[in-house]
Amino acid sequence: MAALKKAANGYDYMEPMLESEWDVLPEPKQRRRRAVKERVEIVYEVHPEQVAKRRRAVSNCLMILICFVMLSLVIAGNAAISKINLENIEIQSNIDKLESQAEQLSVELAVKRDITNVAQAAESSLDMSFPSASQIRYVEFVQPEKTETQEPKAEEKGFFERVWETVKGLFS
Repeated sequence: MAALKKAANGYDYMEPMLESEWDVLPEPKQRRRRAVKERVEIVYEVHPEQVAKRRRAVSNCLMILICFVMLSLVIAGNAAISKINLENIEIQSNIDKLESQAEQLSVELAVKRDITNVAQAAESSLDMSFPSASQIRYVEFVQPEKTETQEPKAEEKGFFERVWETVKGLFS
């Protein structure tokens, strides 16, 4: 049992026995063979349950992403609607102010156009007054009589009317 050696994992193993020179490979070939042995072939095979779990996780993430996008679009739409409502409120307040100004101006205009106010302003600022009886002059207009009376001309008959008259004259 002297040929047994301890391995790193704790198991005993025996060195291979060389029976002849022919069993020993030349040095470069041994190196190549070791290099070939050291290569580890990695096979990426995933268990079907893992594939199903991954697919469910991806579909769940996509659904969450879609929901997030839809919610953000709804929020953006509500923000736009709120902005438009605020603009409408501002416009309505401007309309109310302008209507009150227009009403005030129409009242002022009605007061200024009132005939009594106009008469008072004319008397006070322009020293105007109603004319007295001595200032009134009456003028009579005489219409000229027509000296020449013109008789209306008989309308000249058209071509077809003349033809018709001729035809009537032939048969009567």
